[in-house]
Amino acid sequence: MDHRLMEQQWAKEMYELPQTDREAIEEEIHGVKSRAIPETPELLQASFRDMQHWIDYEFSTGPQGRGPLGTTRATYKGYKRCIELLPNNLKQRNKFDDASSAFVFSSNFYIKFLRADRFDTRKAAVRFLKCLDVILENFGDVGFKRQLYVSDLSKDEQSMLRDGSTTQILPSRDRLGRLISVSCNPKNFYYNMIQSDPKRDISKIFRVVLYLMLSVVSEDVSTQKKGYVSIVMIHPGAENNTETNSMDMDVDVDSSSSSSCSKNNINIGKECKEDKEDKTLSPSTNNLLLLFRQKLPQILQLTAQYWEAIPVRSSAFHLVNIEDGDHQNTILRGMWMAFCGSIGRQHLRCHSGSQVECFSSMRTFGVPTENIPLTYCGAVKTKNAWRLFKVRSSIDKYRKSKQPFPHAEYYELNSVVFGKRGKASHLPGNAALNEIIDDAIRRVSDDVDDSSSTYFSNISDIQREMISITIMEEAKELGLVYIEYNKRYLWYEDVTNVKKILKVITQTVRDRRKRPRNLNLKAKRIIVIKDDDEDEGLPLDAPLAKKLKTATAMWV
Repeated sequence: MDHRLMEQQWAKEMYELPQTDREAIEEEIHGVKSRAIPETPELLQASFRDMQHWIDYEFSTGPQGRGPLGTTRATYKGYKRCIELLPNNLKQRNKFDDASSAFVFSSNFYIKFLRADRFDTRKAAVRFLKCLDVILENFGDVGFKRQLYVSDLSKDEQSMLRDGSTTQILPSRDRLGRLISVSCNPKNFYYNMIQSDPKRDISKIFRVVLYLMLSVVSEDVSTQKKGYVSIVMIHPGAENNTETNSMDMDVDVDSSSSSSCSKNNINIGKECKEDKEDKTLSPSTNNLLLLFRQKLPQILQLTAQYWEAIPVRSSAFHLVNIEDGDHQNTILRGMWMAFCGSIGRQHLRCHSGSQVECFSSMRTFGVPTENIPLTYCGAVKTKNAWRLFKVRSSIDKYRKSKQPFPHAEYYELNSVVFGKRGKASHLPGNAALNEIIDDAIRRVSDDVDDSSSTYFSNISDIQREMISITIMEEAKELGLVYIEYNKRYLWYEDVTNVKKILKVITQTVRDRRKRPRNLNLKAKRIIVIKDDDEDEGLPLDAPLAKKLKTATAMWV
C-alpha cells in the first residue's frame, strides 16, 4: 500500500487521457464547468428505450457477461427478483410508468443511472443491474418497492448516522451546485473498523453509506446531473492516543488469512507480501498493515460494488491528509487511492499539510470549508448529522402517509434564503439579490443631486415599495426563488407571499444603503501615533506604560 506507487499509477492514468477530457475533468473538479449532458424530451425517451434494450440483453446473456460489458461480479438476482415482485397485470406494461408498484421500474429511478453515466445507455444498464444486486443483498425486497427509510437501518447503523462517524452530507453546496459528502474519520476509526468491532463493522458502515447515496444524494436532481463531491479527511483525531491504543491491540495473523490473501492475488501497486513485521516501522504501523492485509479482500469487494453500483457519479474526490509526522497517514492515503479505482482517480485531488493549509487549498476548488464538521483540535462535529437524521425522519413520515414532501432539504444555487440572520449572505442566490439591490441604490443616487442616504430617508413609503417591486421583478428575470429556513424542523420552505418578500427586500435595501456610509466613516478614522517627548530619557526600570507611545484615534 505504498502511496508512491499509487501516485505513479495515478499519474500514468491521467497522462493517457486525451487532452480535451483531461481539461474538462479539471474544470469540473474546480467547479468551473459541468460535463452534464443537456437533456431534451426526445433524448430521454430514446435513452429509456435503449437502456431497457441493453438491460434485457445483459440479463439474457447471464451474469458471466457474454456481452462486452458483462462482469463476473454481477449475479442479476436483483433484477430477477424485481420481475417476480411485479403484479401480473403490470408485467406487460411500460416499465417506465411511474404508477408501477415497483419503485425501481419508475422513470425517476432509471434516469439516475443515465445521468450517472452521462447517457451512455449500455453502461447505465450494467450499473442498474449491479445496483439491484447490491440493494437485494443489503436491504432485501423493501428497496425494490419504495425509497429507503431511516427505519430500514439497524440501531447501530442509525447511531452511526446520527453521530456522523462514517459519512456526513454537508448542508451546503459547492460553487457548481453539487452536494458534498465528507468522511472525517480519525485514524483510530480505521483500527476499530478492521478489527471487526460489532458497532463499527465494515458491512454496517457500507449499509449506512449506501443509504446516504441511494436515499439522499441520488435524490437531488442537480447532483444527479453534475455529480457529487466526496471528501475523505485523514487526521489524528481529538486525542492523540492512537499510538498507545494501537500498541495494545492483539493482532492474530493465522495461516488462513495469509493464504486467502495469496489466493485472491490482490495487488495494490505491488504483489501482496507475507504478513511479517517491518522493523523500520513503529509497532502501531505494523499492526495497521497486518490488519489491512486480513480485511483487504472484503474491503476491495465492497468498494468495487460501491463505485460500480451507486446511481450517482463522483465528479470530484478530495483526499485530505492532515499530516502529523506519522507513517500511518501514508498507508491510509495509499489505501484510499487504491479504493478509488481508475475512474475515481480521474477526479482525485490530494491535499497535504496542516488543517489550515488543506482548508485553504480546498477553497480554491469551490468547497465551503466552513461547513466541514472538523474542528482544529480534531473533534468531529455532529450538528450536520443530527440535522440530516431529523429531516430524513420527517420525510419518511410524509412518504409513509403517501404524501409528497412539500419542502426542500437543501437550497439551490438560485435560492434566496431567508431566516438565517445574515449567515446566508454569502450564498449565490443571496449574493445575486444583493447585487441587484446595490445597482438599484446606485441608479437612484445618480438620478438625484442629494446623497442616497438623505434621499431614501425623505421619500415616501409608496416610493420605497415601488423600488422594492422593481428589485423583485429584476430578481424574477434572473430566475431567483425565495425560500425560508425553518429553525424548528431544519428544512427549507417556499416563500410565495409577495408582502413578505417585499418586506425582506425593503429591509435589505435599508441595510445595504447604510453600509457605504458606515464604511466611509470608518475610512476617515485613522490611528495617529504621537511621540511623547516627556518619555524620552526615562530609565529602563520605569513603568512599561510610560515607555510606550500613546495611540489616539482622531477624525480628519
